[in-house]
Amino acid sequence: MLILMGYYINHKKVYRLMKENYLLMPKKTRIKKNYAKYRTVTPKASLEVLEMDIKYFYVARDGRHAFVLTVIDTFTRVVLAWKVGFTINARQVEHLWQNIIVQYLQPWDLLNKGVHLEIRNDNGPQFSAKSINAFFKQNYINQVFTHPYTPQENGHIESFHAIISKALGNNNFWSLDELEKRLNTFYNSYIDFMLGKGN
Repeated sequence: MLILMGYYINHKKVYRLMKENYLLMPKKTRIKKNYAKYRTVTPKASLEVLEMDIKYFYVARDGRHAFVLTVIDTFTRVVLAWKVGFTINARQVEHLWQNIIVQYLQPWDLLNKGVHLEIRNDNGPQFSAKSINAFFKQNYINQVFTHPYTPQENGHIESFHAIISKALGNNNFWSLDELEKRLNTFYNSYIDFMLGKGN
């Protein structure tokens, strides 16, 4: 508008005037990420290092991908929790972790015993959210991010998701219900196999 009237105002002056009059949006602050120090993990006991990741499958009826979130113990290779849906957001990740804390960490009073639990994940938005970071800190869980393009830093869960793909044979499913039933069967038989392996 001012240009049409013959005025030209430098962008720096516009910025300064907007700043003086509190018209600028506050700068976004990012959480400080704790990146993996080692490419591979060597836990000495269960519930020391956990890994989580998301795998996707195509659902033909809806014409979109469904996402599967899995959390695995790197020492025992046991799946602690999983969730499937058309979206996986930070709130759902937090809910899944609340269940893990109640089922696995509280019964053995691990948090009060000073057991240092590390959770490794990639840089997905549902894992990088401030609410998830705060949730893990509040529950004394050390969240570690893998470096970009280094799936080997999260190798156990990446390998497990490759096993799922091979076991299900087809990454395309007709409905979310069909996918969930197949995953439920797979996870239950996998967990039974892993728990029976120790006997």
